[in-house]
Amino acid sequence: MHFEYKPRPAFRIVRGSSGLWEVIEEGIREALGLFRAPQAALSYACDLAAMHKGSVVMVFDRIPMRTRGNVLHHRGPNRLQ
Repeated sequence: MHFEYKPRPAFRIVRGSSGLWEVIEEGIREALGLFRAPQAALSYACDLAAMHKGSVVMVFDRIPMRTRGNVLHHRGPNRLQ
């Protein structure tokens, strides 16, 4: 019997340079959503994680130094939620 390993996405919530909270899927440069309130960003990220069992949600007040290069210069969506 062979089981195929499928990595589960990790969703990060970070405060962007604009002051808005961004929901970012690990490995994807574009923000999935921009939010004024951190609670709204957390709710959205938890909904996404619930659709992908085994996913995690991580909240950062600042972008961690080791991932800063991956997400610092990304362009998010044009809509604000």
